Amino acid sequence: MSTSAPRKLPQISDFPPQEVAPAGVLLESCRRQRAEIQALRDEIARLKGGNPKSPIKASKLESAEQDAERHKDKRRGKHKRSKTHRLEIHDLIVLAPVPVPAPPAGSRLKGYDDVTVQDLHIGAHNTRYRLERWVDTIGRVAARPRSPRDRAARQSRRARRRAYCDQLLHASHG
Repeated sequence: MSTSAPRKLPQISDFPPQEVAPAGVLLESCRRQRAEIQALRDEIARLKGGNPKSPIKASKLESAEQDAERHKDKRRGKHKRSKTHRLEIHDLIVLAPVPVPAPPAGSRLKGYDDVTVQDLHIGAHNTRYRLERWVDTIGRVAARPRSPRDRAARQSRRARRRAYCDQLLHASHG
């Protein structure tokens, strides 16, 4: 293996003009031939009743928009339906707002936010968490705040246990 520096390729200006001229003539000949071939293809297409090929390629963005329009028209009038209302609920857990141990006097229950969690046992096991929302006498709504703990509550106990075991496994082998 050679330890010398890599060779520098010569630039076009490094060649004498009598050697550059034939290459330029050949390049110009290729350009003319390409234009003539394209003109002949256009004429053939016109004689066959088609449109001559455009020298500019069509934008793929426009075809994507047309595809979106076509798909939009197919599903006109249809909207996404909720599938959770058909699930069999095995457990129902009602969660009260965290900062409010007891609702203030005069408060009334405004309703619930339902969150359905699907867990897979041998069969499906679905849990619905009902998050209480209270409105006090001046109209403020007290609801359970979203926190990282809530996100963990949305996972099943089995999934959390698997994640914990994975962490222990990776920590012991790390």
